Amino acid sequence: MHVEEILSQYPWIKDEHQKLIISPDSDGLLCALLYLNYFDGEVVGFYDGKVMLVKDGISPKDCLFLDMDVFHSSFRSVGHHMVMLNKKRLPSNWDRYQNCLQVNNLRNFDKTNDFQRKYPLATIHFLLTILSHVKEISLSEEAVVPLLFSDGVWIVLFGYTENCLEWFDWLGITKEESILYPIFCGKKSFLEIMQDINDFLRQRDSLNAKGSFDFRTQTFIEKASRRTGDRLIISTSKGEPVNIEKKEDHLYDIYQEEVNRVTCFIELLAHSMGWNAKLDKWNFQNLKLYLFKKSSLDGKNRKLNLKNYNEVVENHCFSMAITSSTQLEYTIDENHLFDD
Repeated sequence: MHVEEILSQYPWIKDEHQKLIISPDSDGLLCALLYLNYFDGEVVGFYDGKVMLVKDGISPKDCLFLDMDVFHSSFRSVGHHMVMLNKKRLPSNWDRYQNCLQVNNLRNFDKTNDFQRKYPLATIHFLLTILSHVKEISLSEEAVVPLLFSDGVWIVLFGYTENCLEWFDWLGITKEESILYPIFCGKKSFLEIMQDINDFLRQRDSLNAKGSFDFRTQTFIEKASRRTGDRLIISTSKGEPVNIEKKEDHLYDIYQEEVNRVTCFIELLAHSMGWNAKLDKWNFQNLKLYLFKKSSLDGKNRKLNLKNYNEVVENHCFSMAITSSTQLEYTIDENHLFDD
């Protein structure tokens, strides 16, 4: 990987004082902590592919989206999902990715020819590799756990070993000067790592959601949810807003119990990484709400083929990810909130 070329093509990746909109899971939270601790960033919003919440008075176009591949030339974003179907037959508006630092696109990897070679790690690993060339970034010995946990990397390593080793080589992870060398090439035994991850999972599970704040009725509904302790939940599986409290001035707050839950996980991540949680830099109140339509090409109604893919991509597509060899998940800006 030629880091200097990346920094030259996407110089904004190293800017100080950036306003951040993040995916509300462990990877997005870790990416935010990196910018808060080393580039004096501020988290002003969250986007999960269905719902976007952004601090009042701030335009999303002035923000950096982390762990999200935004298909819009006016937005800056960093993502790692597979998004290209066929490199030889690109959609007519493919240049909308020009401000998206997209790791699979950097290597010109597409689903048709390279799906088994797609990036297997998380956005935080990619960002650490790049930004450690800009600033001296420190990681604690315990950082191995959140960095293996994020996006299930600890499972992927042995499920897709050949692919992981290829990406290790491309990222330079096996070189001693790499910031990730101690993480993936350290001296801990498999058993020690398993025990550490198990402890982390138990701490994560202690933060599982005990219910949600219904957006329509504006009431809290008790219903325990397993394995939710590592994310902020702002929408249902159907794309409906959740844990969002209406205010009188057409703004919204994230429900306080949900805020309390996710900030506990943020503090856990920060402590494990050897960083500061900087909770004063996270905005959970006075937010504007943007709603999107999320759908998929999955073979049930429409197949993932070139015709259907191009039709989706060329029709107000805001973000997307090819999640399997037969499925594309995508978000449409059907209300034309962010037309050029």
